[in-house]
Amino acid sequence: MDCGMKFIKYLLFAFNLIFFIFGIAMIAVGAAVEIKYRSLVTLTGSAISAAPVLVICIGVFIFLIGFFGCCGAYKENYCMVTTFAALMGFILILEIAATISAYVLRAKVEVYLKKSFKKSIAEYKSETKKAFNFIQVQFKCCGSVSYADWNNSAIFIAEAKAEAAKLKYNSTVTAAILVPDSCCIKETVGCGLLKTRKIHPSGCVPKIETLFKKNIIAVGGIGVAIIIIQIIGIVFACMLMRTIKAQYEVV
Repeated sequence: MDCGMKFIKYLLFAFNLIFFIFGIAMIAVGAAVEIKYRSLVTLTGSAISAAPVLVICIGVFIFLIGFFGCCGAYKENYCMVTTFAALMGFILILEIAATISAYVLRAKVEVYLKKSFKKSIAEYKSETKKAFNFIQVQFKCCGSVSYADWNNSAIFIAEAKAEAAKLKYNSTVTAAILVPDSCCIKETVGCGLLKTRKIHPSGCVPKIETLFKKNIIAVGGIGVAIIIIQIIGIVFACMLMRTIKAQYEVV
């Protein structure tokens, strides 16, 4: 093998080593997001929970691709390099499709979040209470679009009135629209029931939507960069495959 092909071999090996490490990083990031935003997943359902799971799956796939690429380049194994190139091409197609889909569906994020939050507020099940409290504290928000959304939950209103009676709050101190204590800027027991409360003015959906759209632009930019790098990797793999095949034919 001449110096040029040796250079391609070691460059492809280094490329796949980085790709291998990147796969591990994606698995870690996906797991961290799943754990940190589990409460948001509880409220919005499987569509949002699929995102970190998908990141983990792609990370595992990239991990395997990097393994085949590293071993194939180091051992100059035609089958492994071919497998690497095929898998790289497959994931490249998936990434392009995912990027286009994310761009097309980005405008529907607000509608989906509003629908999910409205349903969760109305039902106000035991598993969503903790989730709402976490999100309202984490994002410094109250309700879906505004704090008034809590007035549409008969279940919450009944529980809030019972809590007001327990705390011996009368009509002179009880607010017209009741909210969870997690809506308060300074959270204390029963603060969401008081007229004198100070609550977060913004709803949760606009804040989460802004965060999502801000991050999706950054993720999209990273995705385009990865696609370009992958194309370069595929080109190097094809060049190495051709050289290895030529050596076999000479032998």
